[in-house]
Amino acid sequence: MLKSLKDLKGKGIEMKSGDKAPIMDFLTDDVHMTVRYIVVDAKGWLPGRKVLVSTETVGRPRENYEIPVSLTMDQIKNGPIIEKDKQIDRKFEQDLSGYYGWKPYWENEGKTQNLISMEEIMKYHLTASDGEIGHAEDLIIDDSDWTIRYMVVDMSNWNPAAKRTLISTNWIKDVNMKTKRVDVIVNKEMIKGAPEYDPEDMRITEAEKKLHAHYKKPALWTKNALEPQIARM
Repeated sequence: MLKSLKDLKGKGIEMKSGDKAPIMDFLTDDVHMTVRYIVVDAKGWLPGRKVLVSTETVGRPRENYEIPVSLTMDQIKNGPIIEKDKQIDRKFEQDLSGYYGWKPYWENEGKTQNLISMEEIMKYHLTASDGEIGHAEDLIIDDSDWTIRYMVVDMSNWNPAAKRTLISTNWIKDVNMKTKRVDVIVNKEMIKGAPEYDPEDMRITEAEKKLHAHYKKPALWTKNALEPQIARM
């Protein structure tokens, strides 16, 4: 099922032990546009600290948008913790995967993948093939594998009366962390004329087919890889 990350953010996870903790953010890689980690606020048991929970360890969000996690609080408390202002680099991810026994998502890919937060992407502007047209407002995931299928685009900074619409991640050419810009392969007129985004409609495939038909793109969504950004240390 398709779900909004904005709706999921601010909810919480429920650990195997029955303990709960609020969600602060989500981290996606910049090649496959897949959510790799949920950033969890650990202030309830580790003041001023955050922890990362791999999406490999979570179940599908429940009806109330709470996310079940197959880890106990003790497992998380004793694992690698994000210290205040600490950078989440590849070494930290390696320590994390080593502690939990998670299979590193970046292995055997042939591309260097960087992590980017949902909070960061929400600051980015959308640039069509012929100029800027709006900004990212939300990300829509497939909750079966945490792949980001669509970006919700708000065009009100270009036109106060403009609507919100969707851009498939298959039509994204580049997510540039340096310029804070998302470049897409479709033009402004196509985006302006696209069906308006209705969160309720996205629960069914007909809305997706209508969107893809407008852009004259294949009706079935497929997972494509983007070109990676500059390799990180």
